[in-house]
Amino acid sequence: MRTQGCRRRLTLPACFTKSWIVCALLLAQLQPSLAFNAPQPIKHSDMLRLNGTVDDTMPVKLPPPAASTIAPASGGGTTAPLPGAAPTAPAPAPGTTGTIPETGAGTGAPVPVRPGGTAHSATTQPGPILHITEALNIGLLQSPRVAAARAQLEISKALYATATQLPNPVFGTDYGYIAEQTYRTGVQNTFDPPWKIAFRLLAAKRQVKQSKLEILNTLWLFRNDVRRTYTELVVAQESYSTLNALAELSQELLDVAQKRFSVGDVPELDVLKARLALSHAQIDAEQGRRRMSRAKQQLNVMVGAQLNREYSVPTLPPFHLRAEKSELLPDFTTPVPRLHDLLDQAITNRLELKITKQQILVAQAQLYNAIGNILPDPVLATGNSATGNPPSGPKMFGFYMIMNFELPVLTFSQGDIVKLKATIRQLFHQYHSQENQITGEVAGAYNNLMAARAQIHTYQDHVLADSQEVAQLARLSYQVGQSDITATLAALQANEQTRSQYLAAVTSYQQAFTDLEQAVGEPLQ
Repeated sequence: MRTQGCRRRLTLPACFTKSWIVCALLLAQLQPSLAFNAPQPIKHSDMLRLNGTVDDTMPVKLPPPAASTIAPASGGGTTAPLPGAAPTAPAPAPGTTGTIPETGAGTGAPVPVRPGGTAHSATTQPGPILHITEALNIGLLQSPRVAAARAQLEISKALYATATQLPNPVFGTDYGYIAEQTYRTGVQNTFDPPWKIAFRLLAAKRQVKQSKLEILNTLWLFRNDVRRTYTELVVAQESYSTLNALAELSQELLDVAQKRFSVGDVPELDVLKARLALSHAQIDAEQGRRRMSRAKQQLNVMVGAQLNREYSVPTLPPFHLRAEKSELLPDFTTPVPRLHDLLDQAITNRLELKITKQQILVAQAQLYNAIGNILPDPVLATGNSATGNPPSGPKMFGFYMIMNFELPVLTFSQGDIVKLKATIRQLFHQYHSQENQITGEVAGAYNNLMAARAQIHTYQDHVLADSQEVAQLARLSYQVGQSDITATLAALQANEQTRSQYLAAVTSYQQAFTDLEQAVGEPLQ
């Protein structure tokens, strides 16, 4: 539509009118973004709620460094609702720092234990004791991987600025003075209807919420990685203690063999066998030490600490103290929740399901936006007009107004509407598919947990005690000359193998427990 205004002389200067129009358009474009209050970045409470053990108003603290302490047999804290869950770490000492203190550059391997005793008799701690909940929270607060995930939120928040953008005004001029004795100068502006801005803001809001859920899912997966690495460190430490104890027993057996050989009680072959067994035990102990050092470095890297920062992790309690609580062992005094209860928790808490729901909401908002775009944006051009009024004049001044409006006849967002409707249907099917997959994950992790729990109970009930007693009796039997060295070495190796199988069962239990936590979607502590 094009109209020509009446010819009249303007009382205000043309430059003032054009300036007023430009200022009005700029204010109209700036107003939505100034009035809109975009959400703040993810707070620490959004991350720490995954653990539920630290107040977000207090920094994560660790005990002060100690040169030598006796490692506690348990992580302390309250009894976990699910057997085997990590109990809450003891309250840290006031005034300590929020990072892992650096006490040296070495690996801090435990010293050998007493011959004939358990692998938990005495351990020299190279630094403060780091409990599993503290490792989880420190990693979620200061790991570079977490920082990279959280930085994605700022990218998503840019959608708010994009949603409130308005088209820029277009300055135009039309000089036909020689042929027509007419010239025009004005501004052309495209007007976005208010419902289009509202739909864009709704879609941006839902996309930012989806980005938050995806970030939390990344942090949840990172939490599980930290837990697995921590478990590997504890098991490596226990394996090293066991191998170190076996090396000391082999050394004692070699001393006995040499004494008996010196008096002619046994042949030199016994000395050679004992020496060979000691060499193998020392090699295995060195490999165990390197494994422990590697696991500690991996945990340092994962939580964002320096590579060689020193700390200690709690040791497993002796097998004859089953009533003692531990961070990594099941609590047989607490019943395991029912499978159906865990399935209900998983359907409620899994972030993958929440992300899919949010994707459905985002697609619906985009569908509203596509429907709102059926009506095109009107384009209005206004400005000053001057003509010489040929052939004789007089010269006239006035204004002009041009309105352009696209007719939605051939294109009316039909492609976007069909695509978004199909996307919403697919997301609903994907949601039910994820429910089915989650049910299988929870059931599988639950059965693995129960199997590992029963295996640990059997080891703690009599297998470890019987194996330890057989090894001690075999060593005493050879010392008094009632058995040969081959049977004694076999008994010692069988005892070490039994303890290794027990630690493998602990690893399997923690793996199943971590898988169950991940399948349920919330900490089971």
